[in-house]
Amino acid sequence: MLRRLIRLGVGLAAGLAVLALPAAWLLDTFAGGDYWLYEAKADAPTFALEKAQWRADHADGKSGSDEDVVSIYGAPFSRERVILASKDRVRRPEERPSLALLDVRKSKGENPLQAKTVLLLARYAAIGGAAAAILGLVLLRAVAKSPPIA
Repeated sequence: MLRRLIRLGVGLAAGLAVLALPAAWLLDTFAGGDYWLYEAKADAPTFALEKAQWRADHADGKSGSDEDVVSIYGAPFSRERVILASKDRVRRPEERPSLALLDVRKSKGENPLQAKTVLLLARYAAIGGAAAAILGLVLLRAVAKSPPIA
């Protein structure tokens, strides 16, 4: 009975070790997206002024960096790969429709789930699963060599 439980544990741990990284990759591939994280401006007059200033400075509409476009809408943080972003918080700026902006309220402690976090956790899960499987195999060998208890 003990051997059966140890084998089950070894199988589950090995499964975790093997499947953790592919699961993280699949989650990133099918539920992830590239977004500029920013905190939106609170007042409409500032937004209108920033937009008018950007249009005056960039009459052709093509010059300027992506960060300049994001700064029209709020304070840019960084460009990140985000998992399961809320679609109602995503904004496509008319100045550069190829950008996707994700409104994040850092002042309220909101942080979206980033792909690098998922990958880090998957690595730890894979390493932990492999270590548990190896420990289980060593334990199984020790139990196999020990005499049965009467």
